[in-house]
This record gives sequence, C-alpha cells and structure tokens, in this order.
Amino acid sequence: MKSAVLILLISISLVTTGCSWGPESSRDCIENMLDKFDMVKYQGEDPECRNFLELYTLFDKQFFALGNHCADMIFDPIDCDGKSLFRDHNIAEQNLFRNFSKSKGIIGISR
Repeated sequence: MKSAVLILLISISLVTTGCSWGPESSRDCIENMLDKFDMVKYQGEDPECRNFLELYTLFDKQFFALGNHCADMIFDPIDCDGKSLFRDHNIAEQNLFRNFSKSKGIIGISR
C-alpha cells in the first residue's frame, strides 16, 4: 500500500515538473535547450563523438538528456527549466522515469 501511494505521489510530482507538450511551448523549450547546450538541430547525421541531446516525454511533459557515444555519461534528465529530475537521488522516481518515459530521439547535436 505504501509503495502504491509513493508511486502516485512521485507521478504527481513528475506531472508538475517538465515542459508542457503543446506546439508553441514545445518549440520554445526545445530551442532554449539547444541554445543552452550550444547545439544545432539534429538532421540525422552520425553524431560520432559529439555530444547530443535526446528528448524524452513522460506524462505529456518534456525532459532532455545529454549523451555521447564515445564517453560514459551519467543519465540525468532535465526539465525545461534546466532542473535535474533526479536531483534528490530518489530511486523510485528514477525507476518510474526509466519504466514509463518515451524517447523521442536525438533532437540536437554539438556544433
């Protein structure tokens, strides 16, 4: 019972963080993230060893994670405000994200 309540509370907190998934706010959020990490829009090229930005959605909110095929990077998705989703090192929250988020693919690549 306690775990069900915990998952419900975590779900509610995830819904209240992140970016709204509307056409205008989605475009603004993505552009802000590309600017923040000095990236250009991904056009399908091979990232090789350059950093890339991957978009995830969870409960109709946007989250972003940096990646690199040549370097080990800690998976630490951030919301549109740049806040780390796993900032409290909450294992239940991390598991919820890993089990229910959907990757929308790479959206940006380093210049």
